[in-house]
Amino acid sequence: MGSGREALTGGLHHVEVWVPDLAAAEHAWGWLLGELGWENFQEWPAGRSWRLGPPYLVLEESPAMRGRRHDRRGPQTYTGYLSDDQGYEVELVATR
Repeated sequence: MGSGREALTGGLHHVEVWVPDLAAAEHAWGWLLGELGWENFQEWPAGRSWRLGPPYLVLEESPAMRGRRHDRRGPQTYTGYLSDDQGYEVELVATR
């Protein structure tokens, strides 16, 4: 870490990714999670999850999603993301 910064400690508990189309997201990301060692964990009508040790990752077609794209909010945040060719994004947000 740079001068005056301390490394964060702790561990990842879970990540939730809201998607507009669960079947397409599962097809686009499920194979990669499997190749990376994540195992199927839970399934329900609007979502799927994978686990790698204690942390788990959720893909969910959420009714709380507004529109077909994610709306980034918060002027005091840093955001980094990756997207695929269908426009799905994996986003990490941290506060300043």
